Amino acid sequence: MRGVDLVQAIDADQVAPGTVGFLFVAALGAALWFLMRSMNRQLKKIDFKPPSDQPDGDDQPHPPAV
Repeated sequence: MRGVDLVQAIDADQVAPGTVGFLFVAALGAALWFLMRSMNRQLKKIDFKPPSDQPDGDDQPHPPAV
């Protein structure tokens, strides 16, 4: 039997995702949850405050000395 014959032989009303489909979606959800948890941990480590060694009013870069 060729692939086209198999596709035509399958009844569209009898096809369902079943257990394998559920397990696949559940695994994707679990992986997403762990990735988001890891990303939140990494973002908490980032210091978003400007460094304190620069004066507040000096936003302009200085030209290099020649």
